[in-house]
Amino acid sequence: MSFCSDFILIPWQEDFIFTLSSLIMKETEGQPNKALVVFPHSRPARYLREAFYKNQTIPKPVLLPECITVQELRRLICSKALKNKANTIGLLDQLGFLHQIILELKKEAPEFSSLHKLPLDDFSLFLPWGVRLINLFEDCWQQNKDPENLDFLEGEVQEYASALLASLRAISNKYSLLLQEKKLTTNGFEAFKAAAVISELDNYTASGYSKINGIIPNWTQNFLVNKKILLAGFYNLEETEEVIFKGLWRHFDTKLCLHSAPELLEGLENIHCLEHSALIKRWGARVEGFSLNPKSFNEKTKQKPTLRIWEGYDLHSELTALRHEFDSAKNVDIFLETSGSVTQSTVLESTAVILPYTELLLPTLHTVPNKDVNISMGYPLAHSSLLRLIDLIMRLRENVNIKEQMSSLTRETIQENPDNLMYYWKDLQELYRNPLLKALNHPELGSFASLLQKLETKLLEGEPYISIDVLLNKIQNERFDEGRFSPAERDAIFLLHKICLKNFAQISTAKELSLALVEFVLFLQEHAESRAKSLDPLQMTNLWEHFSLDAECLYRLLQKIIPEFANSVLSDKTLPIFALFALLRNILEGERVPFEGEPLTGLQIIGFLEARLLNFKKLFILDLTEDKLPGNPPQDPLLPEALRAELGLSSRAEREDMLAHHFWRLYAGADEVVLFTRSEQSAGALLDERKQRSRFIEELIWEAEQEKGRLLQPEQTQENILEKNELKYKEDDPLRIILSDVKGIKRNFISIPKTQPFIIKILKQLEQGGVSATFLDAYLRCPFRFALERLAKLKEFEGVNEEDDPREVGKLLHQVLCDFFKPYLNKVIEKQELDFNELKSIFLKRLNELKSEVHLPADSWLMLEVTGIERLRRLIENFPETTQILHLEHSIHGELILNLKDKQLFLEQSSTFSTVLKNKTTLHCKLYGVIDRVDQRAGEVYILDYKTGSTPKIKEQFWKDEELWERLEKWNKEIYFDKNKSCDSEGLELFNLVSDSVESLQMPLYLYMLNKTSKSQYEHLKNAFWVELSESSTENALFSDKVSDEFLSEILDIKLPVLLEFILIHLLFSPFFYSRENRSCKYCAFMSSCKPNIL
Repeated sequence: MSFCSDFILIPWQEDFIFTLSSLIMKETEGQPNKALVVFPHSRPARYLREAFYKNQTIPKPVLLPECITVQELRRLICSKALKNKANTIGLLDQLGFLHQIILELKKEAPEFSSLHKLPLDDFSLFLPWGVRLINLFEDCWQQNKDPENLDFLEGEVQEYASALLASLRAISNKYSLLLQEKKLTTNGFEAFKAAAVISELDNYTASGYSKINGIIPNWTQNFLVNKKILLAGFYNLEETEEVIFKGLWRHFDTKLCLHSAPELLEGLENIHCLEHSALIKRWGARVEGFSLNPKSFNEKTKQKPTLRIWEGYDLHSELTALRHEFDSAKNVDIFLETSGSVTQSTVLESTAVILPYTELLLPTLHTVPNKDVNISMGYPLAHSSLLRLIDLIMRLRENVNIKEQMSSLTRETIQENPDNLMYYWKDLQELYRNPLLKALNHPELGSFASLLQKLETKLLEGEPYISIDVLLNKIQNERFDEGRFSPAERDAIFLLHKICLKNFAQISTAKELSLALVEFVLFLQEHAESRAKSLDPLQMTNLWEHFSLDAECLYRLLQKIIPEFANSVLSDKTLPIFALFALLRNILEGERVPFEGEPLTGLQIIGFLEARLLNFKKLFILDLTEDKLPGNPPQDPLLPEALRAELGLSSRAEREDMLAHHFWRLYAGADEVVLFTRSEQSAGALLDERKQRSRFIEELIWEAEQEKGRLLQPEQTQENILEKNELKYKEDDPLRIILSDVKGIKRNFISIPKTQPFIIKILKQLEQGGVSATFLDAYLRCPFRFALERLAKLKEFEGVNEEDDPREVGKLLHQVLCDFFKPYLNKVIEKQELDFNELKSIFLKRLNELKSEVHLPADSWLMLEVTGIERLRRLIENFPETTQILHLEHSIHGELILNLKDKQLFLEQSSTFSTVLKNKTTLHCKLYGVIDRVDQRAGEVYILDYKTGSTPKIKEQFWKDEELWERLEKWNKEIYFDKNKSCDSEGLELFNLVSDSVESLQMPLYLYMLNKTSKSQYEHLKNAFWVELSESSTENALFSDKVSDEFLSEILDIKLPVLLEFILIHLLFSPFFYSRENRSCKYCAFMSSCKPNIL
């Protein structure tokens, strides 16, 4: 007897699940408990229970139908028909068995075969190909195919792949036989066996047996017999699904329920339901319509959903538009609530935000205004804090530096001795900053956070690559009374490093990795308890109660992942540590936690595939771009897309057709659809594709343009208008473009008020500590930065130096030149007397001494040695023919007296300054500096300063601008405070002019102090030179040869005092510390404080 019932088509404008509840009542004649409903996934069963509750036409109470997924159906068929329960095999066992099988085949293969040449001894090389081979077998079994050999593919795929594909049949046969013998299975193999079991039903019919005679397999009793089987909502069946479903359809009371376009009833096709049309033709079935609203089958009465399309320029702009949509609907919700017609929960009950990929979940939760939402999607556990910590531990081990030891030690020797492992400091810093470790609790120390912070401080004192034993020995040998680590802290540090580093340093088998993971998990569990300061046992809490996602990870590790590593066929096999970590990552990346939103009311946030068969009246679909929907599946090096058809496997086009059907089904069943997409002018990264609209949106736009008979005219909206919810748009065209509201940026003048504490510090420095050229240069470059660095004593974060250290290089060359020229002090030197080899020897000696004190990369030391010698050689070449060195590293001191009598008007107007400077008529400012070298040449004195960096410049026109010098001199005497502008506008303008013209006050300050000294040897002070050691090692003069002796005297006697007085008065009396933009801004630690001002 053959049943072969009609297919039932529910039009996709209707709620499939709700209509299905009425269909079940009809098909079972009011006894739904006799129905067996098979769904593609588990989510629709929840909605079906809710539909039975809400369907007013169904009498209550009622026994619900049995609902299972297609995967559960396959499992039931195998368990009942084959009478043995097969265990699902893990990834490690699959890889181990496949590796053994291929090794056996390799021994049997001829020497000239490609399989014989495979390097199977190195399991790390086999690992990625083994994972791909497993996936290939799964695809073949799902499509009910026995894999066939693919020969002569050399040159088409990689050699490893061509060797495996050429022996595909033999590998598959041995693998299938092994799974059966060991009573193991996989999802694909289970589907393959279930299809074979159902195919056997045809043998009964062919032998003349029938259901009426009672001659049917016993395993179908109480399972398929006397059941009304409804196969609900399937599209694009896999081959095993089609074999199983067709067998059930022919031999049992089974109906296929399609949720599809209504025109299929009339024998017409819909481009988005081609698989349904093809299925109907293949099976030769008739189609019967079922609807709660007969008008759904009438083409003329169909209404399209209200459509809006938001096109942004990035994800943030999409989320801004989503928030605008919710804000716009808020007023409607409030009206409906106050009118008593409907509650807000009812308004949101059939509203869903569809996410094409899981990374959108957290940004979406942050955006939606109603935080009490239901989430229905699988979320990767790899995104959890715990698994990220495990990945960090693996990266720490993978990034160890073994280059220095490789010359004398093999990798195996290094693995045996973890002391040779040098960990990268940034990885260790990331470990010490890990929030999960910081949240742990120590019974004596409390939170681990303070301990990890101290550890990080210790870490920054070391080198880029650090031996853990060296670090721990330093901690062990430190005295506690020096304020470092207590004994309890040391014990905790040793335990932490053992758990996170040393246990993972020497592993060579999967079992050893499992033991390291067990100890890591036990450490987390032991230190997860936290207690309030009162030590009340009732206030004891557990960390995992607050981090449920990480608690799920912990459970999966203990119950699934660790046992798999401990008990698989690969557990005792010696493997490279990188292969072990690759295995662990592969398994962790496959772990997902299903979010099942309960109850089924309110706003639903749901994944795209999780929304199959579900209907929502209002839909929001985020980030609908071509690379996400339909998306681009990754290329498979083992079996490229072009070769899949050779094995009868599904193609990329079939996958895209399935996704298109799901999208248009959701679209057809909604009343209002809001789509969010983005278009980018260029790709984000070098190999990234440019974001563009999904083909689904392009089709909707095309349809809208066909209806209107014109191109759409999208409205362009600034993002800031969306954020303020001020958008007023027309309803004519659905497309809306979101424009970036970022405008040109200019650096705003940020300032700090000059309060009394600042003034007191400045006075103390001027009168007691003294000021140097570096001090004044810092103020001249940027008063804002000067205040934070020099007065507030804020320090830049100091990490481990991995690059060159210009300051240490400068100190090195200064010391070398001082040592070299000391024997020539106060002597007349002829250029030919200077011995370059002696200078080179001094340099190399000092360089070796520096290596023990300063940590630089090896390439930096090498470059410094080469370039340093070359710089010194050029210095000797450019040395003057005759000179006399008067001083080396010469310390000089001076004083500048500021007259405060003429500042009384200013002081009276500013209480801040008058309080501090009360009764002061003069201010004695101490000056000091260290001159690298003072030379006498032809009776004239010159100052020389060595520069290993860029050479500062002072514009020559600056000294000749008489108008500027008159203004400076006038301001020095008549400083005033403009209350209306809240600043000293004249002083600020003059300061900017000086700062733009003078890059450094160093040489002017030295000339001023030497000029004021009473020593007769400085009477013929002529000029100052910067000796440029960075490139040519030439001498760059402060004043050109065009400057006459008379003008030089004017500069030294008149203009330099005016200039220095101006800087010091401005430092003391300017009401604010202003920020200035200059070329040193990119090196400033406080650059983020100078926030840009939007034009």
